[in-house]
Amino acid sequence: MPNVRRSDRVLTEVGARWRPEVLPLLESFARIPNLSPGFDPGWEGDRLYARGVADDGYSLPSALVAIESVIGAGGRHGRCIVLAEGSEESGSGRRGRGSRRRPGRGGARCRPLPGGRRPRPPRDSNADRALRTAWPGAVVAPVVGADGLPPTQGAGAVLRPATAVTLVVRFPPTCGGEAAALDRALTHDPANGATVKWTPDQAATGWAAPPFTTWLTDAIDDASSTCFGRPFGRFGEGGTIPFLGWLAARFTGAQILAAGVLGPGSNTHGPDESLHLSTAERVTASLAVVLDAHARRPTA
Repeated sequence: MPNVRRSDRVLTEVGARWRPEVLPLLESFARIPNLSPGFDPGWEGDRLYARGVADDGYSLPSALVAIESVIGAGGRHGRCIVLAEGSEESGSGRRGRGSRRRPGRGGARCRPLPGGRRPRPPRDSNADRALRTAWPGAVVAPVVGADGLPPTQGAGAVLRPATAVTLVVRFPPTCGGEAAALDRALTHDPANGATVKWTPDQAATGWAAPPFTTWLTDAIDDASSTCFGRPFGRFGEGGTIPFLGWLAARFTGAQILAAGVLGPGSNTHGPDESLHLSTAERVTASLAVVLDAHARRPTA
């Protein structure tokens, strides 16, 4: 796709092979230009190197291959609507507009923790590790831009008249009142009589996954055991990706399965980003198993 424009979208619909329920599959085929000279796309061993190939360039063909695999194996699937957008990451406003009129079900409800407190499980338990990753570990403020700082060669032990920085802050996904809390933290009683001004730029609501239903838990475990040789595990990540929150609000009451292929060596967002081909193959096969299980799941 050498000339993907910001407005480009791909919409594909595959009729049901057993049940009429709608199964939305939302993907991205964004092509990110090469930002670092000297790194050219290429195929080496079991990895395909290209900016954006793993996050998320693989996802559109993966979804279509998964559906085709179900059909080729004589399996079942619901009515599948595949919507892919060509914008950068999940911040695109067009993905919502593109699916606004599509009929169907989907989504998940966000459940805030009672009293604004997070539970404290026993130390070193699986729940404790999940909380450290997805909750307190999400409250970070990396500096991604700065004005007023001298270059390192000319820096000295002197005061500067002003310094401006751009921060990126990620709160726990169901946290409320983020803007007011951040304003208080940055501007209330600054040290050494400094004057601090804070101007918010943009914000998005996070998302926390509800418990899986029995059929989906069994399907994911079957897919993981079949395609990876191990039972599936749980790992909290990506709770502040704006699209997941939009998806949960748009398709209330349905299960959401967010899949990906990133792992050690993927170097996502880097000039040497790579797609591990055998992992992509297994993830695609896993999706096919889940599609078939969705069509065969028991109904009330």
